[in-house]
Amino acid sequence: MKQVVLAGVAMVVLVGSVRPVSAQGFTIYMPPICELDTQHFLVRNAELYVKVATETRSEEQRARSITDAKRVLMDALDGGEEMNPAVWYFLGRTHALSATTLHSEYHEPVPPGRDSVSFRDSLSGLWESELIATDSAFTKAKALFPECGDDIDNQRRFLWVPLYNEGADALGSDDLVTAREAFRKADLIADDEPFVPYYLASVLVSEGDVAGALRLFKKTIAMGQREGDYEESYVTSLFNAGRLHHMLEQWDSAAVWYAEYRQVAPEDSEALTGMLQVLEAAGRDEDALAFTDTILAHADVLTDIDIFSAGVALFQADRFEASVRAFLVGLAKNGHYRDGVYNLAQSYFALANPADREEGEDVSPDEEKARDEAAKLMLEASQRLVEIDPSSENTLRLLAAAYQLTGDTTSTRNLLERMEELTFDVAVELFQATDAGYQVQGTISNLKEEDTIVPDVVFEFVDAEGEVVTVETVSGTTLAPKGSAPFELNPLGDGIAAWRYKVEG
Repeated sequence: MKQVVLAGVAMVVLVGSVRPVSAQGFTIYMPPICELDTQHFLVRNAELYVKVATETRSEEQRARSITDAKRVLMDALDGGEEMNPAVWYFLGRTHALSATTLHSEYHEPVPPGRDSVSFRDSLSGLWESELIATDSAFTKAKALFPECGDDIDNQRRFLWVPLYNEGADALGSDDLVTAREAFRKADLIADDEPFVPYYLASVLVSEGDVAGALRLFKKTIAMGQREGDYEESYVTSLFNAGRLHHMLEQWDSAAVWYAEYRQVAPEDSEALTGMLQVLEAAGRDEDALAFTDTILAHADVLTDIDIFSAGVALFQADRFEASVRAFLVGLAKNGHYRDGVYNLAQSYFALANPADREEGEDVSPDEEKARDEAAKLMLEASQRLVEIDPSSENTLRLLAAAYQLTGDTTSTRNLLERMEELTFDVAVELFQATDAGYQVQGTISNLKEEDTIVPDVVFEFVDAEGEVVTVETVSGTTLAPKGSAPFELNPLGDGIAAWRYKVEG
């Protein structure tokens, strides 16, 4: 008898709510707030140019001052001042001013006679180069003079905040192209702000770039900011690292990240079921079996399908007593789920009729009693199953086996005769949730070598307590010898959890 494998969890990546941030930019020059030595004459000249570029309202003057600042600072580097942090500090501020100017130009109307795409692409490339240069210069300055770290971080923030907010607005409007470009540029300059790589990763997931998103979620985690406003981005990134490794079928890495996430969210249902799936996929059978105990210990936060899936894993590992326990727990949540009842009956069958059982073997009284009890419980489950799925060869065969194991020869014979008289078989192959209800697909097959009339098959879709939510009918038809007919139903209604059917007449 074949075990039915239940559907796994959907591969969902979490995205938190977008958080705008704020920062004050300046239109007046602010000197370094750290005790940076600016006595070198080229540094003093550069600072003057930076001050003019910051405060002037003339675009031409700003451009000239930025060019002059870059020139004198490059002269300083060429003159042997590469270990002078002030040179790198002001070079960073100069490139930052240039990046800010290009940002403004990028959003201004395209000049007449210029191609819009090529014009913006050209500006975008220059803008990106300036951001990269800013990051490089500030990184060197901070390494040479850590006391200036807070000042440098503020300078970075003046650049990344407008970029980040631009991306957040675009993401809120589902403009992924604009969001990606804004977040990507912000990521070039924000070396300690988790929101930027976090939301850029979310955009990349939406666009199917799983590997790129994984790198950025890990970058968010590595920043280590896990409290206050940053808690959501940190915790969600832990989950997504596990989920994306899962999607890439990198099973062991997925297990590591799921375990990390469960340190902060031990009862998260998707992490619990995801962990079980990757352990099984990695062939780590012992670990998977051990983890099913964790699954069952958290049954209160899991869905019935999650628990049934754990039961399948236990059954496939020949841990039949544990699989019985899992299916019973699942059925306590949804007692009318056909596959759960079917798998429970099969688990009892495995206990009542062990695969290694030999004819005439000596069995202890306790073992014999346990087998008899399992057979009785299998009979109860099989009868319950036939009430749900009455015109299926598989369910009737399971019930016949239960009668045989309990020694009820009369019922066994009667059921086998009933199976001989069965003219068609109903098989439901898909029962899948949709946004509004469920999608149901199945097949009705003619078991005979002659035309068979199939009457209406009436499906009742019930909630977890067995109350009918809605009813749909597969209209009767005539099937050719050994022919079959597929059917599809789309029941709508809140609370649908299971199906059962009856054949009219």
